[in-house]
Amino acid sequence: MNQFSFLPAVLAGASVALVANALPAGAISFNLSPTLTNVSGDYANISSQFGVTLSDDGLSTGQAKFTFTNVGPVSSSITDIYFGKSGTDGFGEFFSTTGVQIAESSGVDFSAIAIEKLNKPGGGIKWDAVYGADPNAPVSPNGVGNTGAESVSFTFNLSSGKTIQDAFNAFQGGDSAPLAIAFHVQSLPGGKSDWYGTSNVTPKDVPEPFTMLGTAGALGFSALFKRQQNKRSKAQAKA
Repeated sequence: MNQFSFLPAVLAGASVALVANALPAGAISFNLSPTLTNVSGDYANISSQFGVTLSDDGLSTGQAKFTFTNVGPVSSSITDIYFGKSGTDGFGEFFSTTGVQIAESSGVDFSAIAIEKLNKPGGGIKWDAVYGADPNAPVSPNGVGNTGAESVSFTFNLSSGKTIQDAFNAFQGGDSAPLAIAFHVQSLPGGKSDWYGTSNVTPKDVPEPFTMLGTAGALGFSALFKRQQNKRSKAQAKA
């Protein structure tokens, strides 16, 4: 099972609280790297504060959702976002570019780019974009800022006969992968901007909920047993 979200567990003595339903049915995180370095020093590569995930959690059968986040200390805004690689037919083998649903958090406002205005993403990226979206004016303020609370997601219909696992496989392989994502990052320190793109995908495997329940429970009861032993030892010492 490919999963991205961590299962929260709170151990308080022997009390164990688990939020099993917080786990998505299947989610994949993308490794990101800068494709153009307009910024030097500490801000040359801030890919660690950008998040892109692919998930089918809470969706109808045959749908997949890409979510973009920006969580980190460096001032920045994710603006233009492009999907593509291997031409229109290549992307269309896995996703339909019609009826794409865009959902934004508060403070974010994106619209799809008209197909006739799509072109190759910037940053030296060579592949053709077949779907894209950018913020409505003002661009940077309506992009995905680094507040930690902003996001934008795109829900695609999977092409007939394709699954989210098929899409996951198509993003693997680095530069030779059939599918790719690129996005423009603006409002960097000094008024700079940069481009980032997917370099690979990383499935996040976690134990099944009941496995974690057993492990967490064992840890909780172990801690309680040790405290009881310590109390008995102290009582015997006083006697």
